[in-house]
Amino acid sequence: MKRPPIVYVLWLDAHGLGATEDISPDEVDERLHKGWPTHTSGILLRSDERGVSIAADVQEPDPTDENAKPNYRGTHHIPRGMIVREVLVSGRPRKKKGAVDGES
Repeated sequence: MKRPPIVYVLWLDAHGLGATEDISPDEVDERLHKGWPTHTSGILLRSDERGVSIAADVQEPDPTDENAKPNYRGTHHIPRGMIVREVLVSGRPRKKKGAVDGES
């Protein structure tokens, strides 16, 4: 199995306050009405117009089964509109089926 590509993503996560935490109208902009900067890195599964899918672990396929595929664990999907920055750290993204050189 080839080494999978590793990606770093800075994105703005949705968040909320606890059900018992009070907030005044003056605090809404400062404490609530914004995305929370979140840093995520991992194995790049897919990056396209819908977003980025990442896994924490990849299990190599069973070498005795010619039809076996890798399994992924600890997966995330980050919608494209929430992404501030995406950096390919190592490796190269897989080509889409039928893609020509220069496309991924």
